Amino acid sequence: MDTVTKDEFEKQYCKNSGMSKEEYDQHSITLPCQCEADDCQGWASVTNKPLFIKIHNELYGSR
Repeated sequence: MDTVTKDEFEKQYCKNSGMSKEEYDQHSITLPCQCEADDCQGWASVTNKPLFIKIHNELYGSR
């Protein structure tokens, strides 16, 4: 799948999830993703807590 900008990813994620951008920003952070899934757009929504961020970066961050 084609990559999108971070802003495009967040906008689409909020639309698909039925939440406002403000709600998203309260609980989530957008990080680069290199998971190699067919539908990956180069970004991931991750719970904005240090452990979740660390795990995502270890598994799917820049390689």
